Amino acid sequence: MLSTIPSWQQLALYALGSALVLSLLFRLPYVGQALRGVVSFGILALCLFFFLQQAPFQPWLAPLLERTGLSRQQVSGDEIRIRMSPDGHFWVRVTINGVETRMLVDSGATVTGLSVETAKQAGVRPDAGVAPIFARTANGVVQARPATVEQLELGAMTASDLKVVI
Repeated sequence: MLSTIPSWQQLALYALGSALVLSLLFRLPYVGQALRGVVSFGILALCLFFFLQQAPFQPWLAPLLERTGLSRQQVSGDEIRIRMSPDGHFWVRVTINGVETRMLVDSGATVTGLSVETAKQAGVRPDAGVAPIFARTANGVVQARPATVEQLELGAMTASDLKVVI
């Protein structure tokens, strides 16, 4: 049966076949040396791609992106005071891509999280071609999809190109 989505077994077979063909080509005198260079460059490029995709969600890597100018995120305004609600939480009204919604402020969170419903309402879609991330929450480890909010407004503060998870 032909499938447009290969199963893990099919992918493993393709990987094994590719590894076999590459190992044979690597033994050729001039072709092998050039091919090793191309494969090494490809692996390096792939590692750099994953690094740049995951860096905004890692607290120790995000400042590196900002210092090197690779982060597109911009924030204007630098202070806002939020009153504690009677339930002991900090709730705020924010505007995400022009859609107003209520959000919980978690001062210990390393990334902004949106529910699937809020993301749909604000027109925020998961970034294409980006691997999902796994986040450790109070309820255990969950899988989340990275996305980018064009504009998030909270009082006098505005964040553009804000990396979030859905």
